[in-house]
Amino acid sequence: MSMGKRKRYTISLWTILSCVVLLFLGTVASSIAAETEESQRVLKKRIAVAGFENKVEPWWRWHWDIGEGMSDMLVSALVETGRFTVLEREALQDILEEQRLAEEGRVSAQTAAQAGKLLGAQILIRGAITEFSHKKSGTGGQIKIKGFTIGGTKEVAHVAVDVRMYDTTSGEVLTSKPVEGGAETRALKVGVVYKDLAFGAGGFEKTPLGKATREVIKEAVELIISEMKKIPWEGSVV
Repeated sequence: MSMGKRKRYTISLWTILSCVVLLFLGTVASSIAAETEESQRVLKKRIAVAGFENKVEPWWRWHWDIGEGMSDMLVSALVETGRFTVLEREALQDILEEQRLAEEGRVSAQTAAQAGKLLGAQILIRGAITEFSHKKSGTGGQIKIKGFTIGGTKEVAHVAVDVRMYDTTSGEVLTSKPVEGGAETRALKVGVVYKDLAFGAGGFEKTPLGKATREVIKEAVELIISEMKKIPWEGSVV
């Protein structure tokens, strides 16, 4: 075999071996990533959501508990991701009451809640509502139909929340970041009579303020997902 052919043969063999090695490494990396993703689905990290603090001076005179409402929305949104075991601290007293009834023998032993089986959260999430506003502008000649004022009306809504994540073991603040949402009516020129709507209900979510609130919850969920990737799974029962 001539020197030139031998050199070309050596180069071709090296190229083939390199491709095989790269293919093998790529397969291994994909397998590891798949196993990691699967383990994260099985070993869900535990988070607790506390009630939101409302730091906004109420401009409404009807009954709206926006702190409780937004924390409820966040709990639902986090559960829907399927990534976490979500513990609602607002419901803790009801759970403890069930355990107390079981200990007193006032419920069936087969269906009684067991004390000491309450999962402990790794991370506690709190929110502080720093803005919850809407501004209207328009002219006269408006007509009210089913909770909406139709006419030359424009409304701009803005909602902001400070999200904090705490390590429940050390009490350390791991994350403290603001999330915001905004919406407005422009093309339809429809104003909303908010006192006729329940906070968080279907009618409310169709309004500019409802859409802004929903956007804030979406941003909060994305922030929590991103930050939780940095935290290893831990097992705990209290």
